[in-house]
Amino acid sequence: MCSMLNMAQNNFDIAKLNLSRAIGLPLGQAFDLADQLPYADMNPQTVEDALNAAYKTRSDFRAALSAEKSAQQQLSATRGERYPVLAVNGDYGVQGPNPGTLHGAFTFQAGLSVPIFTSGRIKGDIAEAEATLHQRKAEAENLRGQIDYDVRTAFLNLQAARQQISVAKENVDLANENLSRSQERFAAGVTDSVEVVQAQQALASANDQYISSLYNHNLSKLQLARALGVARTNYNQYLTVQ
Repeated sequence: MCSMLNMAQNNFDIAKLNLSRAIGLPLGQAFDLADQLPYADMNPQTVEDALNAAYKTRSDFRAALSAEKSAQQQLSATRGERYPVLAVNGDYGVQGPNPGTLHGAFTFQAGLSVPIFTSGRIKGDIAEAEATLHQRKAEAENLRGQIDYDVRTAFLNLQAARQQISVAKENVDLANENLSRSQERFAAGVTDSVEVVQAQQALASANDQYISSLYNHNLSKLQLARALGVARTNYNQYLTVQ
């Protein structure tokens, strides 16, 4: 009995770790479950709509796109260093020995700077900026593929969890029916208590499977929320009836 209790406690602790990871809690954050989480089905959006939403809400993907845009701007600025720079400066004022004899005075300067001796350095800077841009593009594209995988996997897991609940519920109903019949036969003296005990054990096992399927279903909904980038802010919406 003690061994079974320890195993159940271990499974419970692991389930809490999975839950905290799904909703984005800080690593090592201790928490207690205050609310019951009964079965609440949901009708998620299509995969295509979910992907479009994920690309807009995932902070990591937005950061990757910002890094790519910054690299593109840096490349444009570096390429601009190859062009001549025209500088114009002017100034206007008044001067004279006393306020009554002031007259206007102005200066005007213009200069043209041509990058002749720095062309090699600029070429190297451009090559470095291009390499950085290619890297940022690859990172953003790789993250886009990861988001696509996360969302599609979450949809598949949610569908499988929904089917698992349906099967588990049917097993519970069947086990309840078998237990009722066994109790009736025992009351009528047709069978002994062994059959009743076996039916009770079968019902307990079916209930355990049903509880496990409920957990998997809730976890799969949270995984979908995490794939969409809204697990930390809107996780409660994925644990209630939609």
